[in-house]
Amino acid sequence: MGSFFNSGPLPSWSEIKRWLGDAIPWEMAEQWDGGDGEWLDKFMSKWMNDAQVPPVKSRDFETSVRAKAGSDPYRLTVTFRLPKGASAQRIRLYANSERLRITGLPDGRTQLIRFPGRVFPESGRATIRGGRLRANFRRRPAEDEEVELFIRP
Repeated sequence: MGSFFNSGPLPSWSEIKRWLGDAIPWEMAEQWDGGDGEWLDKFMSKWMNDAQVPPVKSRDFETSVRAKAGSDPYRLTVTFRLPKGASAQRIRLYANSERLRITGLPDGRTQLIRFPGRVFPESGRATIRGGRLRANFRRRPAEDEEVELFIRP
């Protein structure tokens, strides 16, 4: 693969400095005559690798909720297993017509679950059995009503 820096015209050094700030040794970069850009490729690769976000710890996945949603023409059901360390007494569910918000997860976490369709949130009923939480909602019918829009001059 060819060098990015040898693939075509580059912006001016002053523009690159403005984008990247003081993290680059500009004295070396300004001495580059446009020849072999391999050193700059290596420097940028190292710089980008050093700036990477550390990987997510496995315990973060243990405390997240993986939900399954099922529906029929009249009802929508969301089911999920409580994460490790979750207390059924601390879990709180808040719903609107488009999503379910779960609070009280371990480490003070909150999670949103988007519904695959709209529901009547006040119809929601939740139960916990065997470490699984199940929330049922009555589905809201699709808005099929058509209205005319008038164009103003």
